[in-house]
Amino acid sequence: MSWSNFFPAYHHDATTRRLGLLRAAMGPAAGERSVGAEAWALCKMAVPLSLGNLPTLCVPPWRHPTPPTTDERPPLPSLCSCADARIGVAVLMMMGPLGVNSLAGAGLGWMWCNVTAKSVILGTQFGLGALCSQAFGAKNYKRVGLLLQRQLLFHWLLCLPIGVMWWYTEPLLLRLGQLPSVAAAAGQFVVMQLPALPLMPVVMDVTTFCAAQRIVRMPMLVSLFANGLAVGLTWVLMYPAGLGFVGAPIALLIGQLLHGALLILLTRRTLEHPTLLPPSHDALHSWRELIGLGFGAAVGLWAEWWSGEVMIVMAGLAGPTHCFG
Repeated sequence: MSWSNFFPAYHHDATTRRLGLLRAAMGPAAGERSVGAEAWALCKMAVPLSLGNLPTLCVPPWRHPTPPTTDERPPLPSLCSCADARIGVAVLMMMGPLGVNSLAGAGLGWMWCNVTAKSVILGTQFGLGALCSQAFGAKNYKRVGLLLQRQLLFHWLLCLPIGVMWWYTEPLLLRLGQLPSVAAAAGQFVVMQLPALPLMPVVMDVTTFCAAQRIVRMPMLVSLFANGLAVGLTWVLMYPAGLGFVGAPIALLIGQLLHGALLILLTRRTLEHPTLLPPSHDALHSWRELIGLGFGAAVGLWAEWWSGEVMIVMAGLAGPTHCFG
């Protein structure tokens, strides 16, 4: 026999409150929608979010099957979507004509950014989306803003050790048994993107913050523009501008800085409710629920993500290998 049998009135009131919060989170008249209307509402939210990630799934294939010689101009890459690739693949394919060390260094550097920064920040912000959506559905707009501030503060603290790891990328990779020439190129690739590291959590957290408030088109357009510009600028700086290898991290740095700046500026103009608050002392505590809620999902993400990235490090242990077709 449960405790609700002794207190039926209290149990009924608690259930009513939970249903009220659920209806508020689902939106007005959500319970009265038909299946088709509910599916359409989900599509309107999902499609812009998917398109916002499309630039990270772009691959520019070379028009020639073989790398150009030194007397030829490098071919202009054309963008096409690819379901299992990321913007890093676009950069790596542009690195091909520069030689084996440049290609390996950029690939190893991109892996280092993924493992030490992107996966860590993405994994530790899973709790933000759930809590912000819940607070926004309950019309607790102050809590929505405080959750964003707490998440940003936590991620900026994480950026301190991540920044140290980025700065010492080359010696750390050497300790992992990588070739000196490849480790040096990877270190240069990573260190040149260090100024944009604090904006990485801003982009991820603000995008989640907006999505919890049903604002998805603006982050989508900003992502399409900034990442598309970064891919095009990579080719321009590497070949027409003659910067070669360093052109890629410079282009990625510009794209990340532009992405963060545009997202910050446009978020203020797009919000329909007072959820963006000035800095508050309340953001300095109550981090436990935010971190604890996302930690379980983060472990699953890291196990899947890092298992693939570790293979790149293990491939580097094999030393230089030449393939003949």
